[in-house]
Amino acid sequence: MSLGSPGPLVSIGIPTYNRRQFAVRAVKSALSQTYTNIEVIVSDNASTDDTVEHLSAIQDERLVILRHSANAGMVANFNSCLSAATGELFLMLSDDDWLEPPAIEKLSRPFRESISGIYPDSVGMSWCLCMNVDAAGRPLWKIQAGPAVESPVSLLEGLFSGTRGPQFSGVLIRTADGRAAGGYNEDRYGVLCDAANWGKVMLRYKNAVCIDDPLMNYTIHSSTSSGTSSANCRNWQLWINHQVDDFSAIARGQGDFEGEKRILKCRKKVLANITVTVLMRLKGKPGWLTAFAREFWHSRDFMLTPFVAKRIFKDGRKLLRLK
Repeated sequence: MSLGSPGPLVSIGIPTYNRRQFAVRAVKSALSQTYTNIEVIVSDNASTDDTVEHLSAIQDERLVILRHSANAGMVANFNSCLSAATGELFLMLSDDDWLEPPAIEKLSRPFRESISGIYPDSVGMSWCLCMNVDAAGRPLWKIQAGPAVESPVSLLEGLFSGTRGPQFSGVLIRTADGRAAGGYNEDRYGVLCDAANWGKVMLRYKNAVCIDDPLMNYTIHSSTSSGTSSANCRNWQLWINHQVDDFSAIARGQGDFEGEKRILKCRKKVLANITVTVLMRLKGKPGWLTAFAREFWHSRDFMLTPFVAKRIFKDGRKLLRLK
């Protein structure tokens, strides 16, 4: 069943830079949604290839192309998409990811109608499962789902421990909330600024909704081509500490002292989780085993645990599948 114009306008932001083939695929997937009341905002960060020319050839009045005269940086390009959005709801789609046709219809439903007694005004965000794929688009594995409905603190506990998997391109929030949370703050959260934004948004509501359906395809690049794998462990650990501090402060500010404690209790586990993620992405680089051992030892206060051993075993096998 398709949905036409009666529902709220949904803005899909696609920041891009010099990735014509990927960007065209992302845009076409956004425009092919069964939920048709959308706008697709492409923010081109002064590409030097033919990205804009190919996107401009797509004839659809719902497509808006913003072209910067100079490269403002990745996160500034994220904020350009959010600032230009005119829809009530907002999803940021990475230019190398793509949506399945029913993605927006299913993700927006909790914001449009009551489901099993859960009212839209109690929902801060919805997110979907995704299929992780390699750079050639070959399926690798699905991320882990959460309960259909849970509290934001519970979702954060799952995210921090690796049992929940919201990804950059599979999260829908209210546009006004994304702006009120400060947009994407690179100085404080680095490349983790997307999770910081929707995390701060959902903590101000009672419920977060998970759509147990792989509605988005998330591209995992090799360590040599991934921009998010280039930062060192110290930076990632700093960004995570900022998230834990700010998330717990929001819970405290709302009088949820139990939620504050639960978030703070996750600090060591999420520091270990993010450190393992970064170290795994060193695989294949010259001297990666030495770097892995060195960083592991420097972070030994929270790395020498059964949780870390289990994580390395589980995800190490997955990474061996990457070409």
